[in-house]
Amino acid sequence: MVFARPLALLVAVLLLAGAARADGKEDSRAAFLSGVAMVERADFASAKEAFLKAYELFPHPSILLNLGVVRGRLQEYVEAERDLSRFLAEDGGASEEDISRARAALADVRTHLGTVRVRVTPESASVYVDDAPTPLHSGDLRLAAGTHALRFDAPGFQSARRSVELRAGGTVALDAALEAAPAFAPSDRGTRRTVGIVVLASAGAVGAFATFSGLRALSLADAYNTPGEPKYRDGATRSEGLTFRTLADVGLVTAVVGAAVGLYFVLTSLGDDKPSKVGVLHF
Repeated sequence: MVFARPLALLVAVLLLAGAARADGKEDSRAAFLSGVAMVERADFASAKEAFLKAYELFPHPSILLNLGVVRGRLQEYVEAERDLSRFLAEDGGASEEDISRARAALADVRTHLGTVRVRVTPESASVYVDDAPTPLHSGDLRLAAGTHALRFDAPGFQSARRSVELRAGGTVALDAALEAAPAFAPSDRGTRRTVGIVVLASAGAVGAFATFSGLRALSLADAYNTPGEPKYRDGATRSEGLTFRTLADVGLVTAVVGAAVGLYFVLTSLGDDKPSKVGVLHF
């Protein structure tokens, strides 16, 4: 990786010139010089944070040169490529030496990167790389060489996942066509499951009452038909028995239908609450 102390100091000089002329420049200069000192101690993680702060306070493109080089040291190759490319595109006043160093650093960073050419349907789908969101929908995605997990999400569609093995300097074409979401979304499944359980419980209660009514009707029928019983051939006993038998018949039918409906709701609510079409592509 290309980095030398003169590079940091040259950029520092560019930033120091006129540092006191605008609000924020003084603090930016202090953060930048702190980053330079951290680079000299090989504390690249702290140097990156210092350069980021300096750029936030005063976004001079020269800061991007050191930031890109430091990110390369930290193996943040995608971000390093972005910073170095922006430096070369935006800093029209950079010296030939700085431009040469930036080009060398950029060439080195790109030896660790590859391109995934993404085409996803629908085009509005969001793209996630290793569970981190990206601003990409479709197009070229720059990634460090290695294996990456990509996920595609879009409202009204099932998620899709792909695994990509990317070589440095290589390009992989990846197509992902999302399927429409099922009729019942995961949130609907929970509601259907709850409704099914309630209906099953109600059917059970009705079934218990139907059983009681049936047993009561049998008891009354036995008393009505047994000679010597106080209620033998008693009209009121016969009427009461018919009432309980009717309740038992209606309750049994209601319980069976309710149980069937409840089971339908429960069974159609089963399944993975995180639907995703998984596809693995190795290159």
